[in-house]
Amino acid sequence: MIQSNLLIEWIKNRNYRVGSEITLDIGNDRSLTPDLLVFPKRKLNLYVDDPKTKEIPVSVAEILSASQSAHEVVKKARQYLELGVETVWVVVVPFHLISIHMSDGKELKFHDGVASDPITGLMADLEAVFS
Repeated sequence: MIQSNLLIEWIKNRNYRVGSEITLDIGNDRSLTPDLLVFPKRKLNLYVDDPKTKEIPVSVAEILSASQSAHEVVKKARQYLELGVETVWVVVVPFHLISIHMSDGKELKFHDGVASDPITGLMADLEAVFS
C-alpha cells in the first residue's frame, strides 16, 4: 500500500511518468528493479510494453521491506546514483521516514509534513503516504 500511496503522490507532478517495478538493465547481465521509477514525460509507445529498460530514470524509490536490511537499501541507493539517477527516495515504513539521497551526496530526511525533492520537484505528503 505504501508503494501505491507514494505513486499517487508522485503522479500529481505532470512533468513526469511514474512506473512501478520496471527493471533497469545496467549491462553485463546485471539489473536493478526499484519499487518506483520516474521518467521525463514523453509520448507513450502503446505498442511496446517492456518491463525492462536501459533508460536511466530521474528518480527512483526503494521501500525498505521486512526482507531487506538497511545496508542493502543504502547500497542500492548508491548504485542508482552512480548510474546517473538524480535522486533516490528511501522509504522506511516503521519509522514513517522518507530519506531523499541526491547525486551531489546530500541527503534530506522527512518525518512529517511534505517530502520535497529540490532537484526533481517531486513531492509527497507523508500523511498520505503512510495512511
